[in-house]
Amino acid sequence: MNVAVSHSADWVIDNARRRAEPIMEQGKPDRYDAAVNVIDHGAIAD
Repeated sequence: MNVAVSHSADWVIDNARRRAEPIMEQGKPDRYDAAVNVIDHGAIAD
């Protein structure tokens, strides 16, 4: 994702959202760190 940010920021944001949403929707706080890592990539692209 880091390489794609400069070439396709929209793809990175969409991809990060698709990966993070299921983690958050599962309601498992022990997995939230994984969601945050993915969201960070999306935030960098935004």
